[in-house]
Amino acid sequence: MTTVHESHVDAIPKRNAFAWDEVNISTTEMMWLWGYSATEIANIIKAPSRSAVMGKINRMGLTGKGGSYVGANLSGAELNIEEIRKSVESLTGSEFSWDDKTDRAVMIEMAAILVGQDCDKLAKALGESKSDICEIINMMNQTSIWKANDRPPSGWWKDGEGNIEILLDAMVLSGHCSIKFNGSQKLYHTLEA
Repeated sequence: MTTVHESHVDAIPKRNAFAWDEVNISTTEMMWLWGYSATEIANIIKAPSRSAVMGKINRMGLTGKGGSYVGANLSGAELNIEEIRKSVESLTGSEFSWDDKTDRAVMIEMAAILVGQDCDKLAKALGESKSDICEIINMMNQTSIWKANDRPPSGWWKDGEGNIEILLDAMVLSGHCSIKFNGSQKLYHTLEA
């Protein structure tokens, strides 16, 4: 009989820990419905393989539905406005206000990740003025970061829970908002008039 000594057990390489937690499941679903491949999704969520992602997609009943968000074809989604509002407040460092153009832009872009860039659908999902929403969508289309009828940039998902900063940085570059630093934290603000 062979005896395994403790020192040999410690030498066995450990696999990277990957779990199908809520964030990875949500990211997989959103990216698949936006038309990303299983390989692209595996790279973003650090899944062990493309096959692991395809298996999960099959079990979720999403096979054959890849790309159904592209071109704002999604028929609509229930938005948790309160959760989006909290995310906006953490990015801007202040209380959310629809009257603040930066707050409004971030809210609209985060909602657009879920329902597409169609102004009518966004207005209905957010319960806000179509003209405000169209203004922001048109402005973001001019930055070329996320063009109408395209899927959102893959960088959105790189940190697991969303990276609206790439869209905000585009707004800074296009002159639609400003950025301030509080230590290592970036805070986005509406340009002073």
